[in-house]
Formats: sequence, structure tokens, C-alpha cells
Amino acid sequence: MCWKYPDMERPIKVNIIVPIAFLLVCGFLVFLLLYVRPYEVGKGLLITGSGVPAYFLFVYWQNKPKIVRTALDQLTVWTQLLFVSVKTE
Repeated sequence: MCWKYPDMERPIKVNIIVPIAFLLVCGFLVFLLLYVRPYEVGKGLLITGSGVPAYFLFVYWQNKPKIVRTALDQLTVWTQLLFVSVKTE
């Protein structure tokens, strides 16, 4: 957006070195853990990666069959009641 509004006031200005250093440190920590504890990190990556098909199945797919929509709606209501996140009528 900087190229669209070059004169716009920006309250936070960060030198490019800060995000690059952050990415390097995070990458180092991930790969160090992968080297030291590959089994545990592999399980964590599998759990995280399982969110990709779940996203495409439950969020991205817009034209779901009626039975899938009904099941998801019932699951939503059940979890809301289970975790007391919505008042019952």
C-alpha cells in the first residue's frame, strides 16, 4: 500500500533488518528443534498440516451438499452448547 499512498502518515516504521532477523531466528529455532527432536516436531507438523484439508472441506468449499451443511450446523450448535459459548433460548 505504500506505493498507492506514499504521503500517508505511518505510525510505525521498522527497518527491514528487524523482520529479516525475526525470520532468521524463527527459522533457526524450528530447524534446531527438527534436528534435536524430529519425532515430536514431525507430529506437530502433521497436526498443523491436518488443518489444510479441514479448511478446504469446512470453510473454502462453498457449494456443500445439504446433508453436509446440516451436519456442520448441528456440530456448531452442539459445540456451542458444550463449551457454553452461546446462551440457550
